[in-house]
Amino acid sequence: MQYFSTAANFKILWNLSSTKKIVKLWLLYQDFLVAAKESRLSQAALLIPKNIPAFSVQVKARKAGKAFALSCHIDLPLCYFRDQEYGHALLLKIIVGMTNIRTFVSVEKKTICSSGGFGVISGELDGSTNISLEFSGAEGEKIFSHWKCLANHIKYLTFIKCNMNERTIGNLLSYCTSLVNLTIDDSDYPFMTGRIFSESICNLNNLATVRRLEIQSSQYLSDAILMRISNIMPNLEHFSLSGDQITFHPAIWKRFYPSRQNFKYSDSVLTFKIVQNIIELRSETLTSIDFSRTQIGSDGLIALCKIPDLKLTVLNLEGCKNISQPGFEAIFSDQTGIIDLNINFCSNITDSIFRDICLRLERLKKFSFRKVSGITLCGLECITLLKEVRYLDMGYSDIFHDRQTQIVREKSLSAHLTHLDLGGLAFGQSFLKLISAQLKGLQYLNIQSCPVNDSMFAEITSNLLKLNVLKVAYLSISDQALTGVARVVASDEVDNKSDVQNRSIDENRHRIPLGLGYEEVIKTQARRKRVLKKTLETLSPDVAGPSLNNLKRLKELDLSHCVLVSDLSLMFAFKFFCLKTLSIAKCNITDEGLESLVAQPMPLNRTIEELDLSECTGITDRGLCKLLPELKRLRKLKLAVTHFFK
Repeated sequence: MQYFSTAANFKILWNLSSTKKIVKLWLLYQDFLVAAKESRLSQAALLIPKNIPAFSVQVKARKAGKAFALSCHIDLPLCYFRDQEYGHALLLKIIVGMTNIRTFVSVEKKTICSSGGFGVISGELDGSTNISLEFSGAEGEKIFSHWKCLANHIKYLTFIKCNMNERTIGNLLSYCTSLVNLTIDDSDYPFMTGRIFSESICNLNNLATVRRLEIQSSQYLSDAILMRISNIMPNLEHFSLSGDQITFHPAIWKRFYPSRQNFKYSDSVLTFKIVQNIIELRSETLTSIDFSRTQIGSDGLIALCKIPDLKLTVLNLEGCKNISQPGFEAIFSDQTGIIDLNINFCSNITDSIFRDICLRLERLKKFSFRKVSGITLCGLECITLLKEVRYLDMGYSDIFHDRQTQIVREKSLSAHLTHLDLGGLAFGQSFLKLISAQLKGLQYLNIQSCPVNDSMFAEITSNLLKLNVLKVAYLSISDQALTGVARVVASDEVDNKSDVQNRSIDENRHRIPLGLGYEEVIKTQARRKRVLKKTLETLSPDVAGPSLNNLKRLKELDLSHCVLVSDLSLMFAFKFFCLKTLSIAKCNITDEGLESLVAQPMPLNRTIEELDLSECTGITDRGLCKLLPELKRLRKLKLAVTHFFK
């Protein structure tokens, strides 16, 4: 062990020769915190060398007056341990030790060993020491020993495809005294015995703090389990049964409840009447309901309208194809205070229903009707009545017409709109130009798979300067649009220059024909790239048109499957200060483009955390070796179908 101490920093380098000794890292970490506090240094760092498999711990300390504030970052991706017990002990001891730290960024662990690890555990702890944890594929028996110290701070807990038994989950939840949000998603094993949340397993009276409950895609959820959950969580505000197998037919009710004498809740079936009773019991606090991907019909919605004290603000009916016009009319006339409505994939939506939504739900702020094919232009006219809407998702609805531009021009959309999803819609250039002129405060725009060309894309980069998220996958835009020369240099002009340059080259030069039908296309694209690069190098910034660089606030950019985008865009159009997510999958990118991405002066393009290079067959390991060391914040890298080992 070696110590280095200066006036500016404090470093500890520790070498481990055996993986089994890795648990000693915890003792070193405790010593490091004590030494950092005693030294009163402005910065401190703990560095672990690479001989520990994919393991790094970084701790920074700064002096803020008399208080010594600590912030730390733990990164455990793809960390494989030979000994299962050491792996579990190390991870949880580090998590428990972080509860007194000011900021806890992330903890992530994947499959400790090939035979039965506890899957993925990830979590976050904000400035007020509120931890959010997620268990995926967890077995759980190994993690219980250190749970008591951590559970009091947990507010958000998620189980995904969980293999824990009902007793383990009960014991874990019994220590969560501050839990606010509980999600159990696609986890059948805990519900198989039917004893989960029962008093014979454990006492869960502490779950009265839970406000949001989501039990999704469960095949074994029953009336008895749901009633027990309702009794121990009396203050529910959000209730989700998305994807659960709820039975609505009255014959099923008569089969399992033939008489009211000796009434006992069934362990074999989940009926809507019991769900309705629970909603009625919690109607004073319940404001959000999620029945997405269930078999609920009009009778179910009409029954909800009969609950006197129910005042909903959020209603999710995504994928509920059994609801007809009477059900929609009843719920929208009764629950007029809804501000968040999701009717994606509801095939029975008509113009009259859509008109009722726009007329009755005046306070609607978030509205999603993706892939709703029953609406015509007559019904869509009413969307301009929603003056308070901020989130609008109408992707893949096939409802656009030339007259839609005139409607928007005359009545205009909500000035508060910040999120707009138009994916898959066949709108024209005049509509996009009008939208970009009216909605200059837009922060999210999705136009993937839309008929957008270079000139239409220029309207976005010149007007929508507040965009944080831009998704333009599967578009026919080229480097000319991204670099801002689409309005300066026409496409046919570039083609003419390419032809002249091609004829000036000796035709008798030695070359090997590809023998493919796309040979001429490949050569044409290469000539266009050479000419465009020369134009960009000589073009003055004052002459160039609006480029992607105008979007200074961009945090997420999706250019996947834009096959006309090449290295030139990365060279001349990528100068971002806060870009976190970038997808250039199946673009014409090579090593030259990757190198130019990080060749920009600091801190341009250095904030990327997620990068998708899938199906970019032009990159090699040389380009990745230049790129990855510069992206210090990179957390996720996708290289599917990428032959970069050359």
